[in-house]
Amino acid sequence: MTERRLFIYKRSFKGNRLRATGNFVARDLREAAATPIWSNKDEHPEKRAPHPWEYSVYYWWWEFLRRHEGYKKCCENGGKGRYASLYKDWGDIHSSPYWEWWSKKVVDEHGDTWMRGEYLFAEPLRSIRVVGENWVDSNQDPYSITINVPLEVGTRDLVAMFRRVLNQHSDKRNAARSVSNALYPVATKVPLRALYWALRAWDVQQETKNQKPKVKNHQKPALMGISLWNLDDEGDRQRARMEFKRYFLAAEDYIACAADEGTFPKRRTKKNSL
Repeated sequence: MTERRLFIYKRSFKGNRLRATGNFVARDLREAAATPIWSNKDEHPEKRAPHPWEYSVYYWWWEFLRRHEGYKKCCENGGKGRYASLYKDWGDIHSSPYWEWWSKKVVDEHGDTWMRGEYLFAEPLRSIRVVGENWVDSNQDPYSITINVPLEVGTRDLVAMFRRVLNQHSDKRNAARSVSNALYPVATKVPLRALYWALRAWDVQQETKNQKPKVKNHQKPALMGISLWNLDDEGDRQRARMEFKRYFLAAEDYIACAADEGTFPKRRTKKNSL
């Protein structure tokens, strides 16, 4: 199998760079890196810039699922238990780094081999069909068009003709590209920066919940890496508390839905309280 699987959202990249400029080779990765996930290295607990694959929503799906205790136990039990069905697709997400997990080879139901990331998140393969000259299909796929190809025309001219036809159907083409039929489609578009802060809120909550003296909620944004408020001011303390709670509750929902519904990033209807 040699086809390249397509993704509606940016796929994960290992991030090869041009030796001369240091820029990423992949154009869409260069474009993604133009929008920072965190503003500077000091905002990250490891004091580093993002890894290339962190510019993909699929990485954050993996990270939030790793915070789910039930799925972690399933991994420890070799895929047995409540989340066995999810484990069959995702495997042990705790036993290897992200890129190794993403690029692990898996075999689909047709016997074709893919990287795990392609298997989970890429769109199903769709092929060009050869039909008879009198062919009529009353149930034509709404996300495809049927054209007649003059076989005597050279390849270069055919490419130009295809491009003109696609440009004439740009609205239909854009609609087709907005609908995902992946095994695990992304539920909605959330800025990567918001996903990062939600994950940081979750991690800070876990790191501080048993500390003595108790770490108060208005102090936690600073531990996340957000230092926007004067904590000597009651109004700023209130804003800091609200900011932390907002991100933490989002993280709770993302983690729960990633494991219980196999969706991400999704908010639950019923909200928990901190």
